[in-house]
Amino acid sequence: MNELIKLVVAKTGISEAMAKMAIEVILGFFKDKLPKPLADQLFAMLGLGSSSSTDKSGRGSAADGKSDDGIGVDDVLKGLGGMFGSK
Repeated sequence: MNELIKLVVAKTGISEAMAKMAIEVILGFFKDKLPKPLADQLFAMLGLGSSSSTDKSGRGSAADGKSDDGIGVDDVLKGLGGMFGSK
């Protein structure tokens, strides 16, 4: 998640605290709105475990930001950008 926070800071110029808060709000939205299997897959790709089992730091078991299948934060962001019409 730290990689994602740093990316948001770099792209927007907001503080790390604000970036973390924004990401947590977005992840909470996805957790509430997406079907659980899809939310679990998203959280796993972010290295946060399942959508229902993140620890207090917001991290799951993957310390390098990649899931067990090698999908990382950049892959997720590219996919999300495609979902919302970005190239």
